[in-house]
Amino acid sequence: MSTRAWAYLLLFIAVFATAWQLLRYPQDPAPIRVAVLVETPYDDRFELFYHAPGAQFGQDRSVSVEVTGHVGPQWVVLQLPDDVGDVAGLRLDPGTLAVPLTLCGMEVRGRFRTARFDAEALETGLIPSQQLEPFKRSEQGLELRCTGGDPYLTANAEFMQQAAVAFDPVRPVLGPVFIASLAGLFSLLLVISIRNLAARRSEVEVTPAVAAARPPWPRAPFIVAVIAIDLATLLATFGLLLRTHTADALLTLDLRMTVRRNDLFHLFHRHEGTPFSGTASSATRAIGSPRPQWVRLELPKDTIPPFLRLDFGAEQDTVVLHEAIFRCGAAMLVIPVDSLLEWASETHEIDTVIHRQWGLVIVPVGRDPFFALERDLSGQLTALRESGSPDRTSLPAAIVVALLVHLAVWRSQRTRRTLGTMRTSDATLAGGFILLLFLPLLALLHPGLDAAQRYTEKRHLAELPALGWKDLDTWPDGVNEWYKDHFGFRSILFRWNAMLHAVVMHTSPLPDRLLMGKDGWMYLTNDKVIGNYHGQKLFTFEELERIRIHYEKRQAWLHARGIPYVLLVPPLKANVYPEHLPDRIHRMGASTWLDEVKEHFARYSTLRIIDMRPALLEGKKEREVYYRTDIHWNPYGAYLGYRVLMDSMRTVLPQLGPTTPIGAFNITLDVNEGADLAQLIALNDVFTRVTPKLVPVRPPRAVPGEAGALPGSAFFHAPAELFTTSDTAAPRLLMFHDSFGLYLKPLLAEHFSRSLFVWTGLFIPDIVEHERPDIVVQEFMEMFIVNMPLDRYNENDALP
Repeated sequence: MSTRAWAYLLLFIAVFATAWQLLRYPQDPAPIRVAVLVETPYDDRFELFYHAPGAQFGQDRSVSVEVTGHVGPQWVVLQLPDDVGDVAGLRLDPGTLAVPLTLCGMEVRGRFRTARFDAEALETGLIPSQQLEPFKRSEQGLELRCTGGDPYLTANAEFMQQAAVAFDPVRPVLGPVFIASLAGLFSLLLVISIRNLAARRSEVEVTPAVAAARPPWPRAPFIVAVIAIDLATLLATFGLLLRTHTADALLTLDLRMTVRRNDLFHLFHRHEGTPFSGTASSATRAIGSPRPQWVRLELPKDTIPPFLRLDFGAEQDTVVLHEAIFRCGAAMLVIPVDSLLEWASETHEIDTVIHRQWGLVIVPVGRDPFFALERDLSGQLTALRESGSPDRTSLPAAIVVALLVHLAVWRSQRTRRTLGTMRTSDATLAGGFILLLFLPLLALLHPGLDAAQRYTEKRHLAELPALGWKDLDTWPDGVNEWYKDHFGFRSILFRWNAMLHAVVMHTSPLPDRLLMGKDGWMYLTNDKVIGNYHGQKLFTFEELERIRIHYEKRQAWLHARGIPYVLLVPPLKANVYPEHLPDRIHRMGASTWLDEVKEHFARYSTLRIIDMRPALLEGKKEREVYYRTDIHWNPYGAYLGYRVLMDSMRTVLPQLGPTTPIGAFNITLDVNEGADLAQLIALNDVFTRVTPKLVPVRPPRAVPGEAGALPGSAFFHAPAELFTTSDTAAPRLLMFHDSFGLYLKPLLAEHFSRSLFVWTGLFIPDIVEHERPDIVVQEFMEMFIVNMPLDRYNENDALP
């Protein structure tokens, strides 16, 4: 054999031996382990029972491990004894608390092989045997709701059959040998290819003809232009990839707290000069427990807000805050809990804050307790995000893209001729135009160039999607939607455009969502509602019949339990103030959606729909009953609706007594920026709204209480509100409502011993069974008549 052949053989052996050493299985492997990927905020103890073929579960065949509460998924590993070689059955006891947790995955790690199960496989392979509600799938995994202190899951035969591969005692050999051989061959072929390529290039002789055929060295303007294109490509690609990676590494505030009641905790965030608002917030539900638990609140993915506000729920009498940690990936920033109090520029509805060795004891006195932090945390959070998102691929990938663009431009003869012969004036004009096009991207990559606007649209902007192998088909569309919502200077340009249309031209900048009427009146619109404005029919006779039968079934179901049913539909503003609609809106018929359904029910049904329009039309002669720049009625309009509703309820519950007269209130006018229609176009400071507040002369009888856990809470728009009075002989009210019911609640609560208000678009029978009220009111505004065919809580409540 030649020297070259010997060298190739030694290279193959060296690579093969190295790969084999790295890939071979150890002769003394680890014992069998069952690893559970679980998400639980509580400290607890997990236990695993196992048995061999022919045996049964027993306490002597079990292992346990202490689990520390954690935000996000964590691996809980339960190791079986060394002498256990084959397992025929498994039973997992996921803790000792009656709380929810999420099972994200499971691995049975044998001596040489591993059987892996995702949430879908666990849903079919595990049985909720005791003190567990049926499984519910979510994006995170399999939600487990424990109903007692001894819940457990049992693996079925299908699960054990798939897990049997992990119990195989035979040590694999062929797999590592095959992969090591491939590594040796690949290395050998790579070296041979490089050597042959180098040999061919050394044989090429550069003749005068070849040298003359090469293009001349480009002129300086072309070189400068190419360098500018290279830098722009590098900057844009690097910024986009870096933002993608940053979006994947979420920045969170993790709080370890003790909370006694089920509740919803919020984290609001804002920039300099902007107010806190619901569109810039995150929320997490906590389960009441005497044990500390972790609560995770997310910060926005695409920006670092300098100012935060922490809301401590609405149902708590005492909250103990033990730890506060900002996290991003593996990096974390621990905030001493007493520092939160020092940084607080405002505390709201908090009676006492006591610092103890074990944490911060917070005693709320209302339903909206919060800390507003005045300290600018953007610098610390930016550093945390950078340290928690070590990205070693963005810069190399950006360099590769820039090199490819450089080669394309450098080798293009047309580009070389164009840039090389361009006049200075033309080059300046073109460069300025390119700079203007590039400025939004530059501001996007460097947010400091684009000042945050105080007033923004009333909607959640698109988020930058994470980039992964599974997301390659949807990632471009996601980035496109994100860029349309976040390109540099977008917020100020949107506001300028809205000012031009609404203030100067008196037209709508969003004609598919907002109608600009006469005299400063605004109306909501969409492809459905515009038909109501034109007087178009919504349902066919057959559809109206199906709706009638469905609601009559509901009425009969309540009647069988001795509960009257009241259906209330406040009208759209355009049907109370049609005179302010734009002139281009022409009615083809006098009937509205409310007329359509109401008349059908009046002719064919025993159920009547309460129509408030006569009272509102009469009341608007004295003062406005709807906001000009908001979709809702104002408190005075709600008061008129309350009187009509009370008159209707009094026919079935005469003990309710008279309505509260308007003289029992002082009416004060409040000019504010809460108009939701003006917020659509970020001009709620320009188009303010005037609220006629009804301030009771005497303190109200109804006091807020704790609603507690209710069925169907996943469909609530906000936590249910409960009011009670000292008049225990008064009836009990249950009301399902939308945003039009918010002003009705304090008025109605005065007449009932107990009144529960649930903000949801559905009628939920389980709450009726839970609450046992004396009357049920369902309210939804006229716009939501389109949802009447969809008003069903489950399949048993479906339309005929």
